[in-house]
Amino acid sequence: MTRARVVVVAILAAASLGGWRLGQARRAATVEWTVVNVVDGDTIEVERGVDGRDTDTVRLLGVDTPDRGEHHLYFVL
Repeated sequence: MTRARVVVVAILAAASLGGWRLGQARRAATVEWTVVNVVDGDTIEVERGVDGRDTDTVRLLGVDTPDRGEHHLYFVL
């Protein structure tokens, strides 16, 4: 019974240290994205890298702005 406990403790320790080591690994950003167009208040178009072959549209969530052609009236009391 004692040997089984030692084996279990050794396995748990190895798994814990391995998980800690993986958690410490940092990954550097390898690609830069550039904003190429602002579609409206919460949507932008971006391109990746220097050549600009890969473009994406990004919508910013939680941003309350009017869409193109809309007007919001805000009253401050």
